[in-house]
Amino acid sequence: MAKKSNSRLTANNLAWLADVKESRHPLSDIQPIWVRRAIIPHGPSVRRPEYHPYCEICIYLSGEAIQYAGRYQFRRQPGDVFLAGPCLPHYGVITKPLTALIVYFLPAVLLNLDPQGDGARILHRFTAQSSKDSLCATPSAAVFQRLTTMLEEMLTEFEKARFGSKLKLQGLLVQCLVELLRWEQSRRSGLEEHGAPEPWAPVERALQYLREHFTDRVYAQQVAEAAGVSESQLRRLFQKTLGTSWIHYLQRYRIHRAAALLFEPTKTVTETAFAVGFEDLGHFITVFRTHMGVSPSQYIKNLARRT
Repeated sequence: MAKKSNSRLTANNLAWLADVKESRHPLSDIQPIWVRRAIIPHGPSVRRPEYHPYCEICIYLSGEAIQYAGRYQFRRQPGDVFLAGPCLPHYGVITKPLTALIVYFLPAVLLNLDPQGDGARILHRFTAQSSKDSLCATPSAAVFQRLTTMLEEMLTEFEKARFGSKLKLQGLLVQCLVELLRWEQSRRSGLEEHGAPEPWAPVERALQYLREHFTDRVYAQQVAEAAGVSESQLRRLFQKTLGTSWIHYLQRYRIHRAAALLFEPTKTVTETAFAVGFEDLGHFITVFRTHMGVSPSQYIKNLARRT
């Protein structure tokens, strides 16, 4: 549960949402987990308020911050765990120098393990964010220490990329989530307070179809048929589970693939646009700028500066 004494809802102060931009992290079907240590002396935790299509778990080791997430605002301090689902707008303002461990992962990590059972239920814990208490947990000192140890080990595996690291990362992530959610269940919170999870099987079938056909013209009827639901059910399930539409997800996926292709020096912007399913170059440039913050040409220039 979040700390009641210093959690505060400020629904009348939501102007920051106008500045929210999508952020992209180096995640893919091949590398579905990304781990980092954040050390921020003061000020905003990121350059601008952001959202991303991943799940996020963040534990605060030191320092303090004011966390903004959706329509909620609350204070975060050592011992807190922040749980964000896909497409949740959020950012923080550091009030005391902060150190945190952060893990981002694709929802498919949990779905691939157990799409009809505990995997779907754990994922529901991230997507059913109905209150500030569902976004920030403060486990017991013993549980928090075990979580810290596991995330530190995940960071080591991620940075060293040794034999078996991908499997080890998935195992540690699941172990970490089970540890936290069992603690929540013991306090009669977490999974139980959010009711039954939405059926993830049709969503995953739709995602699989989009990943396999993103270079083609894709219509709602095709995606719905692949998912085994009606078009209206498809819209509702995507909005409920991922916080976005299937069209927006497809756009982001295409841009994500385009960004990867632009790493290749032989690929032109035009070739990249057609390779990821866009039929109009101008539309591709507009969508790319919307999601990445820069044009494809500027993105290539930025890559060149880093190498």
